[in-house]
Amino acid sequence: MAIRKKLAGLMSVSACALPAHAGTPAPSQAIDVVHQFLQAEVAFEPDKMALLMASDYTEISPVGDVDKRADVLRFYEPRGKVPASVALSMPSVVPYGHIDLVTVRLAFDLTLEGRIIHRSMIASFILRREGGVWLIEHAQYTPYHSGRHAE
Repeated sequence: MAIRKKLAGLMSVSACALPAHAGTPAPSQAIDVVHQFLQAEVAFEPDKMALLMASDYTEISPVGDVDKRADVLRFYEPRGKVPASVALSMPSVVPYGHIDLVTVRLAFDLTLEGRIIHRSMIASFILRREGGVWLIEHAQYTPYHSGRHAE
């Protein structure tokens, strides 16, 4: 009988320990989705990107353009591919009910005309659950200039 009481107590404490946003992805899941998306982006694989994007996906590009899903996928057609890699750092995941806001710092290396160009950005992604799958609803890329400070 004492064991049953302990188990019942443990189960009720465990249930209370569940976060209110249990429907949102764990931080590692959210970052994994973003990482997969970025890898597909630098590999110019729009089919893989499409699997991770919500149907009403929008993106604010590093130059400030607001692009719809179809425009983004068209931009990443393989014919425009340039050798590139991306590394993520400083990930932050903030859950808001059934969505997660993911912010990461990105370091891109691009090879253009035989030269390697390094670019840094801060990117924010909003992920939401759609049909049992976590998809990226929105992305915003902001160039990061390490030598500049706000005045």
